[in-house]
Amino acid sequence: MGKKDFTKSAITENLAAMFAAGEEAQGEKKETPKKQKPAKKKQGAAEQEGQIIPPGYVLKKESKSERTSILFRPSTLKGLRETAEEEGKSFNELCNSIFENYLAERRAKK
Repeated sequence: MGKKDFTKSAITENLAAMFAAGEEAQGEKKETPKKQKPAKKKQGAAEQEGQIIPPGYVLKKESKSERTSILFRPSTLKGLRETAEEEGKSFNELCNSIFENYLAERRAKK
């Protein structure tokens, strides 16, 4: 089988014309893009609309940027997930608060 020659064929010329003309080549009208609102200035988590800060939560400037992996027993994991749901927190937030409370108690003992 030899190489196919796509230069100057009726198909490629028609496709090229359609591509160059965009959707108008197919008889469709182009929609004009809608104007976008200017970006709002970034706000803190407490200032954003729709953000509810759970009672007892302390806003900290330190970001959660470190990742780790923890193995749980299935019963422990189930209990933690149920507790997080009951308290209206994410699983991650519950774990962070548990660890932070533990560290605070440990520091207080020293």
